[in-house]
Amino acid sequence: MRANNKSNQLNDPGLAWAPYKPDKNQPWDLRKAGHLLRRAAFGANWEQLKEALKNGPETTIEKLLNPKIDTTSFNFEYEAYEKRSAGSESTETLGAWWLRRIINTPNPLLENLTFFWHNYFAVSNAKVKSAAIMQQRIKSLRYHALGDFKGLLQNLYHDPAMFVSFD
Repeated sequence: MRANNKSNQLNDPGLAWAPYKPDKNQPWDLRKAGHLLRRAAFGANWEQLKEALKNGPETTIEKLLNPKIDTTSFNFEYEAYEKRSAGSESTETLGAWWLRRIINTPNPLLENLTFFWHNYFAVSNAKVKSAAIMQQRIKSLRYHALGDFKGLLQNLYHDPAMFVSFD
């Protein structure tokens, strides 16, 4: 029995990795814009969805990868929160700091990937027992989140939280 053409397309790696180009069968619509912003960021409000729909996929992806926002003042504001949360063994304050940063970030893709790598290379504060070391780890993951994988791994090789967590 011969598979239908659509089934062959779904199993074709070349098509799976091909860039998305909107057409009549696969239009750039609200559903696709919402899916992209849920996966690459942390979702979107109605205004952001309308903007993504208007801009199209290429511009929306470019804005996610290279936001045209000055992050200097944002990072300066969050340094004060960082200093307060680093002085304890409890990660509750650290978690609140990071959640607040995630909610307010001008660069959601960066925070989303930082969170992804944090979960992928998980360590437990039950062993580390230092919010400062865990915070250093988060900052390091953020620095390497959008970079090359080799650089991320080399950095993790020297990560104090990894050493303490894995004995």
